[in-house]
Amino acid sequence: MVRNRVYNEYNWSSFEKLLLWNYPVASPYGDDFWNLDLRLSHWLTSSWRLGFEALHLEHGSQNLYGPYTMPWLTDPNITVATGYIEPFPYGIVQSTNLFDVSVICQPRPDFYGKLKLYYSQSHNYSYVPGLNKGQFSFLFTIYYDFTKNLLFN
Repeated sequence: MVRNRVYNEYNWSSFEKLLLWNYPVASPYGDDFWNLDLRLSHWLTSSWRLGFEALHLEHGSQNLYGPYTMPWLTDPNITVATGYIEPFPYGIVQSTNLFDVSVICQPRPDFYGKLKLYYSQSHNYSYVPGLNKGQFSFLFTIYYDFTKNLLFN
């Protein structure tokens, strides 16, 4: 869970964001999100592995790339007595559920094949209220290591 304003800083003369090449430091989702990621895998034999992943992600629209605001200073209804509470996630919330099944075959240390099947369902896609999007995709990988070691005495 990463709350809004985690990577934002206001130094009274300019607005700074803790970025590295325009991406937030430490999290690929930026700020203002929470996620739950469950992964299970099991080697069926010494060569075959089966894996499963389920991910739930909720991400607010008012995040790192939005303007920095200070509602606790500009809203006259917010006082020390009333306190300030910010909704979490902030703004329009995009929620995504992703399911993934993978099969890996590695009969030798220098060769393996992998098949991954994904399905994701997003609600409020691109932070548009009521816009839902489902997507199915797959990835097929074959890997062979051509490296040969040469030893000289």
